[in-house]
Amino acid sequence: MTNLTAILAVIAIAWLPASCSKSRNSKAAPQAAVGKASTSSVSSSTNPENPDELLLTNNFETRIQLGHGKSCRIRPVLLDENNLQLTLALEIRKAGGQLQGLIVGQIVTPPGKPIEVDIEKTDITFTPVIVK
Repeated sequence: MTNLTAILAVIAIAWLPASCSKSRNSKAAPQAAVGKASTSSVSSSTNPENPDELLLTNNFETRIQLGHGKSCRIRPVLLDENNLQLTLALEIRKAGGQLQGLIVGQIVTPPGKPIEVDIEKTDITFTPVIVK
């Protein structure tokens, strides 16, 4: 567990400007709004036909606001046509804006497949879609 914490700390420091959490589909929108802090679905103003989709651009970071001082940075890397690596960084900020916590994780999933992740009592769901 100590090694895992050390590895996550190194990843967080090295990749501080670009990360986030696992969730359900949406496009790389600059700041997508999300519902409740305990259960958050990403809603994208860029795709009103399917609000669960998070439209993402390969190697371009997207930040979503989760409310209650929490936000998530997502950096997608398209490994091949069937595999999308998502690096997720959940940021938790105090009322004054100071960083209170940072949790970083990575997942590999097929593009267009709905995903869900639970980080620090925050459930995030979305469907990642890569826009070309």
